[in-house]
Amino acid sequence: MFNDAYQVNLDSFPTKVTEWMWGVDKPVRDRMKGLVFNIKTFIDEDTLRNFSHLFAVKVGKGTLVVCTLNLSLDKPACDPVIANVSAAIIAALPELAKTDCEIAPEAFREYLKGVQTKGPSKEDTMNHFWEIDDKLVEDTLFWEEANLDLRKLD
Repeated sequence: MFNDAYQVNLDSFPTKVTEWMWGVDKPVRDRMKGLVFNIKTFIDEDTLRNFSHLFAVKVGKGTLVVCTLNLSLDKPACDPVIANVSAAIIAALPELAKTDCEIAPEAFREYLKGVQTKGPSKEDTMNHFWEIDDKLVEDTLFWEEANLDLRKLD
């Protein structure tokens, strides 16, 4: 339903937020890096990241509610599921906006400047392959793109 939805990675967000809908990260996200660098344990910064699709935070005198779900269609009435989810989120805005989490406008502005300066984060090979999502991870193309020959690993 929400194939084009993007999540916000809150790991580096400068304050806590009130999360209403969050994603469960792929627990094998760091498998590729583990193979390349022979790391046997989870790589914390690559595993079980804090992704959110719907959250709220007070910024100054207002409240910012962030929804990253793709709820748009050419003709919204054609998909009753998206129409219902959209209506439910809009109806729930007064409740969604209730949060004790806050950030000063200046701090939020500085965070956004840093994100903009850094630009989009490029996922490692494993994650990039998942983003394409047109073949299984175990597909030969994945390992060829990763330039990794499993036969040569200890």
